Amino acid sequence: MEDIDYDKIEYATNRKLPDDDGEMTGWIKMFSYDNVNFNYTMKCPYCGEEQEGEKEMPNRPYYIKCSECETSSLIRKLKGSGSKVKGP
Repeated sequence: MEDIDYDKIEYATNRKLPDDDGEMTGWIKMFSYDNVNFNYTMKCPYCGEEQEGEKEMPNRPYYIKCSECETSSLIRKLKGSGSKVKGP
């Protein structure tokens, strides 16, 4: 993956991806400077293939298709930052 300018990132995620049985067998690291063009590195939760690439995704929901098994993985939206967190 290219050198990342963290000050200019509009979207970034690093999360696990589930297979059809709900088991977290894959992962994705993805970022964008403009919320349209995304760079990603992933391990497919279905076949285990590791790959990286760039993809234009102008609208949610975001899907990444595996180049090996051609199964798409949904990149779910995380809960909003307004979620309550319990403290001590």
